[in-house]
This record gives sequence, C-alpha cells and structure tokens, in this order.
Amino acid sequence: MRAPHLGFTYRPPLDGVRAVAALLVVLFHAGAPFLSHGYVGVDVFFVLSGFLITSLLVREIIGSHRLNLLAFYARRARRLLPPAILVLVVTAIGFNLLATPMNVALDRGGFVGAALYVSNWYFLAQSQDYFAADRDPSPVLHYWSLSVEEQFYLVWPLLLLALVLLSKYRSGRVAALIGALTVAGVVYTGWLSAGQPMVAYFGTFGRAYQLLLGACVALWVFRRQSRRTGSLADRRSAATAWLAPAGLVLVIAASTTFWGDASVFTRGVMSCVGTGLLLVGLETNPAGRLANALSRRVPRRLGDYSYSMYLWHWPVIVLMTAAGLLPDWWVGRVLVAVPVTIGLSAITAWLIEKPSHAISLRTIQMRRRVTLAAPLTALGAAAFIVIALPVSAQTRDLIAAATGDEPTSVGTEVEQSTGGGSNDVRMLVIGDSHAGFWTGPLQADAEANGWAVTSVHDNGCPWPRVDSTGDLGVVMKCDEQLRDQAVATAKELRPDIVLLVSHSVAMRPVSTPSGLLEPGDPGWLEQVSAGSQRFIDDLDPYTKRVVIMDVIPQTESPMVDCLSTGVEPSRCDVPEYVPPGTDELNAEWERIAATRRHVSVVKLDDLICPSGLCPSEVAGVLTFRDENHLTDEFASTLVDQLVARINVAKPLIPRSPVPTV
Repeated sequence: MRAPHLGFTYRPPLDGVRAVAALLVVLFHAGAPFLSHGYVGVDVFFVLSGFLITSLLVREIIGSHRLNLLAFYARRARRLLPPAILVLVVTAIGFNLLATPMNVALDRGGFVGAALYVSNWYFLAQSQDYFAADRDPSPVLHYWSLSVEEQFYLVWPLLLLALVLLSKYRSGRVAALIGALTVAGVVYTGWLSAGQPMVAYFGTFGRAYQLLLGACVALWVFRRQSRRTGSLADRRSAATAWLAPAGLVLVIAASTTFWGDASVFTRGVMSCVGTGLLLVGLETNPAGRLANALSRRVPRRLGDYSYSMYLWHWPVIVLMTAAGLLPDWWVGRVLVAVPVTIGLSAITAWLIEKPSHAISLRTIQMRRRVTLAAPLTALGAAAFIVIALPVSAQTRDLIAAATGDEPTSVGTEVEQSTGGGSNDVRMLVIGDSHAGFWTGPLQADAEANGWAVTSVHDNGCPWPRVDSTGDLGVVMKCDEQLRDQAVATAKELRPDIVLLVSHSVAMRPVSTPSGLLEPGDPGWLEQVSAGSQRFIDDLDPYTKRVVIMDVIPQTESPMVDCLSTGVEPSRCDVPEYVPPGTDELNAEWERIAATRRHVSVVKLDDLICPSGLCPSEVAGVLTFRDENHLTDEFASTLVDQLVARINVAKPLIPRSPVPTV
C-alpha cells in the first residue's frame, strides 16, 4: 500500500541547531578552553545531514514510488559546491603567499583532495606518516568532513532505495533495517577506535553511524507524520518536553571537559545521541521554549551562515596565525577570528550561496548541466590548485632527503638485520618512531661489523608503561601495540643489549585515574618513572644490559622549512628547544640507571645540537626532517659514536679494525 506523499517543510529551529554546531567548532579551533572538545559540532552536522537528506528522499521514494537521482545530485551540487570551491581557491592563494615552499609542497595534496572530495582519506594517510603528521595542520584540514558527507550523498540514495524495495515500501521495516545498520555502525566504530583511532575519526565508514542515526530520526518523523491527519505540530506534553533540552545539554556537555578524559568515540556517541534527542524533541514540541529560542533571528541567521562559517573559520585561523594577526591568548583569538569568520560567511552567503540557490532546476536540461558541471568544476579547481601551489625541484629534493627510507605505515613493526658473525652480539631496539629512524643505520652498522639488530617500534608509542594519549586525545593501547610484543621478542631473542628509545613520552599527556597530566605537571614525572621501571623489570630476565637513550634535542620549528626558501644553510640553524619536563625526565632516567648495575644512559645532545645550537646541515647532510626526527643520512653519521658510547660501560658491540695505510 502506498504511503501518502507528505511534504517536508522548513523547520526554523534547525537553523538554530546548525548555529550551535558551527559555533562549537569555531570556538574550539579558536582555542576557547571551555570547549576543549568542541569538535563534536561536526558530529551534530553529520546527524543533521542524515536527518535532512533522508527526510527528503524517503518522502520521494515511499510517497511517489520513484527517485529522481539527477534532481537530487543537481540540488546537492547547487547547494554545496560554489562556496566550497570559492573558499578553497582563496585559501590556496593566501597559503601560497604566506607558507614556506616546503609547507606548500606538503600541503598541496590536501588541497587537491579537498577539491575532489576525498580529503578525509588523504588526511588519514597523512596522519599515518609521521613526517607529515608532526607538522602544522593544513589550512583545508576541515574539508575532510565535507568529503565524508559528499561520499554519503553519492551512495545513500541508492542504498535507501534498495532498502525500501527490500522492505516492499513498508516504512517500519525500512526504519528497522536502518536502525540495525546504525547499531552495527556504532559497534564497528567503537572497535575501530580501540586500535585505529585515526581511521575511526577520518574514515567514511567510521562516521556512517552518525549519518544513519539522523536517517533513523527522519524515518521516525515520516512514520509519525504519515499516521497523523493534522499538521506536524503537537500539543506540548510532559512526556516529551524534556527531550530537546536534554539533548542540547548532552551535546554541550560532550564538548566540554565535563566527562574528563572520555575518548573521541565516547564523546561522538554522546553528541549524536544528544542531537537525536534534540531533533525528536523539536519535532514533538515545535512550540516549546527551546524551539522558540532556536528560531529567533540571530540563531537563524547564524544557521543560514553555518555552512560558510565552517568553510571559512579554519583557513581564517591558520592563515591569520601564519601572518601574525591572531593573538596567542584565546580571548583575543576568539574576538578576532569569530567576527572575521562571520563577516566572510555573510558575504559568501549573499554573493555566492543565494545566487546559486536561485538557479532553477525545473527542467531536465538544467539538472543535467548542473550535475555535469559539478565534477568538471571540481577537476578544474584541482588543476588550478596544482598551478597556484607550485613545487620546485629544489623542494622535491629536500623532501626526498628528509623522508629517506622511513616507513609511513602505522602499527608495530619488527625488523631484524641479517648481520651476525663470530661475536654474534644481539641488540633489541624498542620504542616509538625515534626507534624507527635509528633502526636502519644500526642495522647497516651491524651487518658491516658482525653483529645483529632487531627492532620493535610503533609510531607514537613510548616504551615506559604509561597510558599516554595520541593526536586525537585518545589513550593509546601501547601495552598491546608495542610493549608486550617487545617483551615477547626479548624472551625469544635473549638479546645482549636492549636499547630503549622514545621521544613521544616527553611530549604526550599521561592518563591517570584523576585525569590527564601534561609533561611537567606535578605527578607526571612520577608516573613516567614508575612506568619506566616497570618495563625495565619486564625485560630483566631476558637481557644482560639495558641502555636508555636520552630524549634527543628538538627545535621549535622545522629547519627544512627555512632551507626550502633557498637561503644559506647556516641561516637556518636554530637553538635547541627544551619542552617542559624533558630535562627532569632525562635526569630521572640517570637516577634509575645509577640504582641498577645493568642499566645505563646514552646522551647524544652534544653530537646533534652542539652547545645548544642545532645545525640544519652538517657537511652537506640534512640533520632534521622536522622538529624532532633526524634524517636517515644524519643518523647514519652518528651511529659509530653512538655504539662507542654504548660500549663505554661494558664493551659488547664488535667494531671492525680501522684499516691502516
């Protein structure tokens, strides 16, 4: 039986919801401390998108037993593409004027990915490449969420049509199927977040449950509307009056520190549930106080601008920071960034969005033109970006020298050399990405001198047994990812020497039952010290010696950025930067070594940054790839002295005799 064709009318309060979501994201990126998790505004946008798109589609499919895909895609292109391309092009021009050639080269792919609506996958790949991940964020990083939405828009109409046909046009069955997919999506994203948080964050499938939850609400509204003979408005009842306020409170709470160190996934689920409650509450009580507040002039106007606000806010913050126009204090940043963002959004809305919305799609010829123009415009924008963000051969050579042969994948890696000789000394290297860049040079030395090196390393995972956070504030499972596997390798290998290397331990917050402790905070050093000793205790039965490498020097900014401008290398030398807690941690490792006969510490500061000055090049060799990772070639020049210092306490590692002339 065919359901009645019921139109989906304009809901004024939803503009207010859009305004809330946009302001959460803008204030979060501007540095407002009371919204330290304001990224959940993106979750709100996803639920809203799923709700609005499904509300339109389900009425067309079930109400009229047809689906005009051409009209759907034309409407999406008319609505979304013009402002997105405008902001992208303007940002590319501004970025080329302000950024170093190195940053232009490294970020150009993000611009191209944004133009083609695949930037979420591009930035996911970048997050797995620590050479790129440690650098300043791209000014178009926020386009990842637009890519997720566009990919959803591309697939969802066909999938929804299939679900409707499978359910024989029964909206209840469709709702049940989408509900099941939503639950499955939550479970999948939760599982993914535990082991691959960046994939869960940027990946389209990791965000599917949020869009599907909005679709569930849309099906509920459709079924409710189709059973009623009057208007959508309901009498306010005590049973539903609390839904919208409770939902809004849950969204706001998820964006603050109220939930302590709750993960990004947990906050995402909370904000999505809150948005679902908010939508249901606004439907059941359209004349309630919250609905009236969200329908007022200012929230509605900001809601009208919300899409442009989202597009503009991040380039404004990144480019104005690069130009030195944003204060360091968060209040000043908010007072400058927010008005500039709203001003640009208003201009874009009036000059670009409204005229594009006025394009008529009544004829099939116009729909075809608009639909065809969308991919051609995206391709044209990508081509323009390649031209507007040129990369010189010098910069390409510099990138090649900086990246070397380092792996760009994530996950624990176990590498073993083919060395070994009559001495057959075995070394096990354990740690994060710093252990990774020492592995190749050490293995080359081992093969040349008749000993063997095995490495167990995982980017971002420190060797001390502490619960530290990753790039998204998610507590990393480093016991499972690195330490347990390293201990199992030591048990099997029985190495003569274990070399422990970590830089991330000095840079990342430590999670405790009472909250996060930043490096240098009271109690942070005690946590890291206890975790260091626990891991050394785990290794004790399986090795003769443990050598801890001090946290190597770092710089405040990448020297390769300076080198890419073509100036003399000596002008790119910079003083060593010592973050809070680093000196104290190195001293604590010295104290631990002094209490254990088989433990020693090796320092390389005087070799890397003599007298506290870090050279950009040594004898024509590039030293740092970024602020804290050495290049392969420079690390290779230090290996002989590193081995000599390890041998000071007890000579174990064999050295080939120096040839005589």
